[in-house]
Amino acid sequence: MKNTHVVRKPYQGLAWAGTVGLIVGATMTAFNIYPLNVWIMIFANALWLWAGYLWKEPSVVGLNLAMVLIYVAGAIKLFI
Repeated sequence: MKNTHVVRKPYQGLAWAGTVGLIVGATMTAFNIYPLNVWIMIFANALWLWAGYLWKEPSVVGLNLAMVLIYVAGAIKLFI
């Protein structure tokens, strides 16, 4: 087996916080805890958006920007 050096990206704490938030938000969605699930998902996807920006990862930025916009549109719909 080859010796390989594991390189950790910076801002892992930010990414893990976003991951925990997404798991909590998905669980809330599964149990129909609405609208709190929408706010949790906005926050969690925003954390991942920030991490993707800091990592300069266009796919992470694109996915999470789309998700934030979708959830924000849903949140706006609550007030209309």
